[in-house]
Amino acid sequence: MTILRRIQLLLFFCCAPMVAFGAPLLGLTGGSTGESTAPELTVLELTAQQRQALEIELYSTGTVAYEQSDPVAARLVINDQHQRMLTLPVSGTIQQLSLLPGAQVEVGTELGLIHSPEALALQRQYLGAIDQLERTRASKKRDEALYQGGVISKKRWQQTRAEWRQGEAMVMELASQLAAVGFTADELKLLRQGREMRSLLPLRAPINGVVIERQVQPGEAFAAGQELYHIGDPGQLWLVILAPQQLASRARVGDAVVWQQRALGRVLQVGAAIERNSQSVMLTAELTPPQPRLPPGQSLLPGQSLLVQLQFTAREGLWLPRDSVVSIAGETVVFVAVGEAYEVRPVALAPAMDGWLALSGLVSGEQVVASGSAALKGMVMGLGGAGDAE
Repeated sequence: MTILRRIQLLLFFCCAPMVAFGAPLLGLTGGSTGESTAPELTVLELTAQQRQALEIELYSTGTVAYEQSDPVAARLVINDQHQRMLTLPVSGTIQQLSLLPGAQVEVGTELGLIHSPEALALQRQYLGAIDQLERTRASKKRDEALYQGGVISKKRWQQTRAEWRQGEAMVMELASQLAAVGFTADELKLLRQGREMRSLLPLRAPINGVVIERQVQPGEAFAAGQELYHIGDPGQLWLVILAPQQLASRARVGDAVVWQQRALGRVLQVGAAIERNSQSVMLTAELTPPQPRLPPGQSLLPGQSLLVQLQFTAREGLWLPRDSVVSIAGETVVFVAVGEAYEVRPVALAPAMDGWLALSGLVSGEQVVASGSAALKGMVMGLGGAGDAE
């Protein structure tokens, strides 16, 4: 506002009656002590010209079912239960890779071939364990007959039976290790029957889905436990939301997540710690439904960044615009429209998204000044000062 405009408004308001006296408002007292305090009043009366000059705008109060946060950053990730990192318990060399990222796969789909001396050693140990098991099985059968005939002691029979059980456990353990390398039940059967070890072993998809990422190249050596393929179902997505601490403190499991004015999902988990780098709290949300319907040309893909809003269930109260609330003599008040006048009304407040929630002091449907409250406050505080003592 220009200096000329301020002078015009000052002259305008000094020459017009503005205040109606009534019951005293707590903290607003008159007097001639020389302090700049307001007289006892509850209502400001303005002419139509004054309201127009102050650009007074009103807001009709009403209960709210929910509150919506400011936009926060989020990233789409695949649901943990629908993705796998393909690793092997042995080291080796990549001989061939068949599929690129984006390829559809099913459980057991071959992704490539590897060569692993450790896998060859496992096959050799497996065949040796089977041979040993056959020998202990024969000993068990023989000693069982001898024990029943009273030829050998019970201790000797128990020792032979324990050796057979140990041999059986060793075969099962080695079979499990070969299955982890990639052997199927049929391939283990062929290995036992044919006694032919395989120098090249296939890499197989562990789940249905899509190849998200390939971490190795043909000819590259890999270590035991190294990630070779990332496979997941892009139709099963979660949202990872990095929320400021103040916002996260209000989030609850089940709160709605909104993206581009449409419900996208619900909060699944609220983090219990602050992320070191971002100083934010991580919220996890699931998409509901898992594959939401989107307008043409839009898609949701793993790794995609979004700006989303959290939708909270509101506490009982009336939502108020932030600028409608002012402080006068230590009281939080609003200006309520009463006919052509404005009543100064104390209110009890709680913080709310983009404004305040009036817990008491107002009735639903009452109109409060949403724009111009600061000017009305100035008019109230400018009355009853030392210059008006006489």
